[in-house]
Amino acid sequence: MTSESPVDVVSTPPSSGLSTGTILLIAAWTILVSALSSYMVWRSMKAEMATQFSLRPQIAVVDSFGWIKDAGQGATIEAKYADGARRLSRATKRLRAKGVLVLDASAVRGAPDAVRVKTPVFHPVDETNP
Repeated sequence: MTSESPVDVVSTPPSSGLSTGTILLIAAWTILVSALSSYMVWRSMKAEMATQFSLRPQIAVVDSFGWIKDAGQGATIEAKYADGARRLSRATKRLRAKGVLVLDASAVRGAPDAVRVKTPVFHPVDETNP
């Protein structure tokens, strides 16, 4: 049995051999490595997101009924609607050739104005009123 009292055993911490400066240096190094690895993961994820967005097609929302009803020219309503349908078909083909995904407005519940294709409106010339 030793002659040390229980108070002496508890009050004297064992010597670890590391100074306070060394412990602080290890803590700072750990924080630096963690921050650097977090930054590298963030940059990698940002680059991946940019790649994914660049691979997505552009989107255009077209009001098909509006094109057929308002964009056509003709003497009769049938001729006007047929011309509007031809114009819609040509516009859709041009957009598709540029790699744009064309959606009908009746199938889209909500879309920003930036992706909506403006419907042209044909205004016939009134020759009776100069």
